[in-house]
Amino acid sequence: MQGKQTHQRELFSTIDLESFIPKDHLLRKVDKLLDLEFLYGLTEELYCVDNGRTSIDPVLFFRMQLISYLFGIESDRQLCRDVHLNLAYRWFCRIPLYQSVPHHSSLTRIRDRMGESRYQQIFKLMLLQWQKQGRFTGKQIVVDATLVKANASMDSLVKRENADPNARVF
Repeated sequence: MQGKQTHQRELFSTIDLESFIPKDHLLRKVDKLLDLEFLYGLTEELYCVDNGRTSIDPVLFFRMQLISYLFGIESDRQLCRDVHLNLAYRWFCRIPLYQSVPHHSSLTRIRDRMGESRYQQIFKLMLLQWQKQGRFTGKQIVVDATLVKANASMDSLVKRENADPNARVF
């Protein structure tokens, strides 16, 4: 008998986002290293205590910024779209499915409000936190990027016969 899927919207849904995220996903690894509670103290003075609406959580903002950096998302609009659609991003940002993602213009305003110096200070504190955990030593790494002229010529290339006649290059 042929099956037919029926679509009925659920009134309530209990979905555990974490169950959808692979155990080896990069964001799981980053999440284990991350403790952003210190952000509340660093950003408290930027907001009025008794006036205006509640702001976007600074921890949420920096989690979104980390996603942007780690996955090469250069636009706030694209970042908000991706966080809206990607379950791993939602899980990392602690945004349940029923909650909306912050508007892209809010991210710009928060970034402007913080200023470059505070932004750098926060990332330095994150690096110090990881250094204390022993995730890296903080020693310098030197890479040799010297250009060396190769002694090769396109005329010296020789075509080789395939060892296996059935082998094909795709």
